[in-house]
Amino acid sequence: MQPLELLNAKIAGFPGYADDLSRERSDELVRSYLGEALSDVQVRLQPLADAQNQRIGDLLMRTGFVNQEVYRAYEDGARTRTNFDSVAAADARVIELADRAATIDASNLSAFLDEIVATLDARDAAMDGAPAG
Repeated sequence: MQPLELLNAKIAGFPGYADDLSRERSDELVRSYLGEALSDVQVRLQPLADAQNQRIGDLLMRTGFVNQEVYRAYEDGARTRTNFDSVAAADARVIELADRAATIDASNLSAFLDEIVATLDARDAAMDGAPAG
């Protein structure tokens, strides 16, 4: 499935990347999709060690709030950028990762959290204009 097809299938009313408002809303929806899945994992796997709860809390903050530095570059670049395929691909990877959250148990939680960090870092890079990894 192509990234935009996946995003449209998973997020009702996904606005895409055509204009500033659509890009802002798309960013919010993708982050919140992962944040909700991560929150569900945290609740389902309680009790967790303090360090794991802290790590999840840090990631929930990251998904709850826009990375202002990266988003500013994304917003500025969007004025001349015509291709948002790398952002759509990165967003689709975030959604696919979030969809795996229900299969995570305590034994693979740390690796899953590592994967979230790497995926969000790659998404930031795509938004900042770097090739998606």
